[in-house]
Amino acid sequence: MGTEYRYLLELDIPGSEAGHLIDALEDEPFPPRELLGEAELNRRIRDGELHFEHVSPERLGWFGEALATLSVYLSTYVTGLEIAEARDERGTRTHLEILKHAARKGERIAVPLTYQIAQPSGELEPGDEDLRHLNKVWSTLPRWAQDAYRLKFPELRRL
Repeated sequence: MGTEYRYLLELDIPGSEAGHLIDALEDEPFPPRELLGEAELNRRIRDGELHFEHVSPERLGWFGEALATLSVYLSTYVTGLEIAEARDERGTRTHLEILKHAARKGERIAVPLTYQIAQPSGELEPGDEDLRHLNKVWSTLPRWAQDAYRLKFPELRRL
C-alpha cells in the first residue's frame, strides 16, 4: 500500500507577534500557505493558534524548513511532528517512524521519537526523543538543542 505521511503543527502565537508574523510571511516561500489558503493562514495566525494537519502519500521535504521560517519571526521554539506509517495490503502496520522537527531562530533539527501503540485501539502514542539517537548525534546538534535536551533529560548533562 505504500507509506503515508502525516504532519502536525500546533503552534501558539503570542498576540504581540501575530501581526508581525503575517507581514513577514508575505515575502517568504511558505508552502502551508498553498495548502491552507492565504486568508485561512492569516486568520489562524491572528487568532494566535496556527494548527496544521496534513496527510500525504509523499514526504513533504519542506515541512522542517517551514518550521525554521516561522522560528525566525517568533520568540518561541517551533516544533512539529512527521509520522511515516506503512501498511500492507491487509492494513497491518509494517513500518512506523515519528520525527520531531524543532526550530529556533532559523535553525532546525529532526529527532526520532519513541512511541507506543495503545491496546486494543491501536492508536499511536508519541513518546520522548530517542536517547540513543541523541547520544549518537550530540556533537552535531546546535547549542540551543543541547541546552534544551540537558534540561529535559538529566542523563545528557554529562555530554
